[in-house]
Amino acid sequence: MAQQMVQDYVLGATFEKKGLANPVSERPFVNFAFQNMPLPSYQKDGFWGSVKSLFAIFVTVAFIYPVSSMIRELVMEKETKIKEGMKMMALSNGALITSWILHFGITYWILSVVVTIFSNKLFVYSDSKIIFVYFFMFLNALMSFCYWVSTLFSRAKTASIIGVMLYFSGYIITEGVKSSDR
Repeated sequence: MAQQMVQDYVLGATFEKKGLANPVSERPFVNFAFQNMPLPSYQKDGFWGSVKSLFAIFVTVAFIYPVSSMIRELVMEKETKIKEGMKMMALSNGALITSWILHFGITYWILSVVVTIFSNKLFVYSDSKIIFVYFFMFLNALMSFCYWVSTLFSRAKTASIIGVMLYFSGYIITEGVKSSDR
């Protein structure tokens, strides 16, 4: 509509300047209206409609054991001084970190595949490759979190307990922020 008005003005001014008859004034004004794109009506999914608020807690609880075991293993290595023994045998820092990343990366890759296979029935309208990438990236972020927590402690049991509490507090903070936005 705005484009037509600008066009009509420019054409009218041009024709008046040249002394010609204005064809725009003879043309009837076209009235435009906007309407929504026709889409099928919104359908509520029965399962996700009732479980959507609990899904985050299910995912959080499902990954408590992997978080706990990774923190425990990383701190146990520090507690038993295995790292220092291997460094005396000429193991570099890069090789040690790469071995941990490969160990947990492969474990989390397998876990992501299993979660993707079981969640195909839940995420009917989602591509399974995207679900796999989502969970694999989430578990890689958890791996970084576990490395960070393992640097704070020297006793495996304490690190495991407090690490899980920190992990779960992330869920609680997220829910608190979500509820304050509503």
